[in-house]
Amino acid sequence: MWPATGTLLLGAALLALVAWLVVHDVARRLLRSTGLPRFSAACLLAGYAWLGLAGALWLLGGPVAEGSRYDAVVHAVFLGFVMSMIMAHAPVILPAVLRRPLPYHPGLAVAAWLLHGSLILRVVVGDLREIRGAWQLGGALNIAAVLLFVLTAATSSVTATRRAAAVSTMTPPGPVPAPRARRPEERPVTAHLTSPTANGPAPKPPGRSPRALWHLGVNAIVVAWLALFAVAAAPITSCRTPPGCSSTPCCSGRSPTPSSSGRGTSPRPCCGCRRPTGARPPHCGWPA
Repeated sequence: MWPATGTLLLGAALLALVAWLVVHDVARRLLRSTGLPRFSAACLLAGYAWLGLAGALWLLGGPVAEGSRYDAVVHAVFLGFVMSMIMAHAPVILPAVLRRPLPYHPGLAVAAWLLHGSLILRVVVGDLREIRGAWQLGGALNIAAVLLFVLTAATSSVTATRRAAAVSTMTPPGPVPAPRARRPEERPVTAHLTSPTANGPAPKPPGRSPRALWHLGVNAIVVAWLALFAVAAAPITSCRTPPGCSSTPCCSGRSPTPSSSGRGTSPRPCCGCRRPTGARPPHCGWPA
């Protein structure tokens, strides 16, 4: 494939997606509210900002597979964007999935701001300005922010569950109302909805509005575009055995070891190097 072209197109697609989300998402209006809506909106907008930073790095710098820019892109996407989306939707999604309450607590906002502040320290100061101390401190604070969010969410859920159980045991059960006798002229709702009557056929369920269909189509096109560019930007990492090395299956993560004698097969295995096919960097043991 073409990693350079795919990476540039992927960066442009991410920037276009972020711009569309900032304009059309309701998060900008929810910032004026309080409590959970404001927390979710702030996390969404912060995640969009980190996704835009990753797109800008890909668009301006091209493909990157190592070094400080690689660390910046990876953490901007997977910590800045993905973790922000998890924090924003956890109080809404987790109660429906786990059947446990998760009310909003100000500690969730503290964990979110700690995450984004430490990510700024790590990515903007540590990676882009190449300050090692800031990179190390930011990484440690990233871990602390994620652990704080998990601990706060678990504590809030357990406290809400115990409070609900205590209230249910203290409240006496009320009298059960007697069933009301059905009048002769009343008909079941299902018969009215599923079978035609003298007044005409059953009403049709409301369909999607044209605006909803347009948004659905745009989202499908953007997702397909991103998937195509992600495949095009993926580097080819197959390695050929260099001269003077054995054909033993390679071990990952180290450079190939050329033969000291230079004759035929080396007694030591050649370790695969992570690079595109055709490149021959000196540190991988390939001839210049």
